[in-house]
Amino acid sequence: MYPATFINKIDLSELDINDYEALLKSNFFNYNQKLAILQTIDDGLIKIENSFTDTLYNIGVRGDILPELVMNKLFSIISSTRKVKLMTAQMGRLSIEQITNYLRQVGIPYSIISTNSRPLIEDDELNKNLLDALVSIRYISSYSRQDGKLRVYPRNR
Repeated sequence: MYPATFINKIDLSELDINDYEALLKSNFFNYNQKLAILQTIDDGLIKIENSFTDTLYNIGVRGDILPELVMNKLFSIISSTRKVKLMTAQMGRLSIEQITNYLRQVGIPYSIISTNSRPLIEDDELNKNLLDALVSIRYISSYSRQDGKLRVYPRNR
């Protein structure tokens, strides 16, 4: 069966997480076909962290597009560190509202960034990458080192 034919008939199949994981890791499908496969995933299959959610997470962290439903479901079950990495990788594809929502879901101190306050966050590579991404899309104005931490300066929205 040709990949396009399979994808057009994927709704007729009863696929479980192992099937989806194998399809997404396969070299048989190109990037756009894998995106079409991602869009057919029932969010009920994404319940706990396991090898399937790791596969989805790795797709997102590579910067490949994750459908909003998959991103939201992943965000509800992965650790805070993984949330920050995933959000950073997907930053260019997210709306301001989505970024605000995801920052709030990560929790303090990240949620404070969404409030136009000037929080201090840990000075580490994870946070620098996040802040660089937020500056690049003009979500925040800038950040600087202060007392061994990173001070975030909001944009006037």
